[in-house]
Amino acid sequence: MIDKTIWPVPISQSPSQEYLAHKKSWFYIWPLKDQNYLFRYLIASRLIILPVPILVNSQGLVFKNQLLKLLMTSSIAGCLFTLILIIRQLLDWMYIQKRLLLESIEYEESGWHDGRLWEKSFKILTKPRLIAQYEVKPLILLLNKYLAITTSIFIGGYCLFQVL
Repeated sequence: MIDKTIWPVPISQSPSQEYLAHKKSWFYIWPLKDQNYLFRYLIASRLIILPVPILVNSQGLVFKNQLLKLLMTSSIAGCLFTLILIIRQLLDWMYIQKRLLLESIEYEESGWHDGRLWEKSFKILTKPRLIAQYEVKPLILLLNKYLAITTSIFIGGYCLFQVL
């Protein structure tokens, strides 16, 4: 049990606990394993969602006899879904990093939105900063790389579609 005089923030709202909760989540663990693990799950999610835009686009009169354009628009839509997944992960990991690095924590003691602020001592501040620097920052850099690659593919696919 944590001494309330040293750590008044409820355990569920501590940045370290939020980080651990993200580490245990099936969705946020993708970039934690390794680069290939994240790549496989992004490709799998794109392949899983791909039939949906194909079905939606095939019902329209515009692409009835244009198989190439149908597949391209569906692929672009699948890429958009992948972008949304990456952005969601990136924003959440950036939030965790920000909470870990902050010198003060905003928290609610009673659940009545009575926002309080607690200043971390130097001793308590050290461990979260190390976690942010050596565990969360590489994840953010990896997700930024995948975001740039996926955005380039999305824009390239859209430009190619416009040319055809």
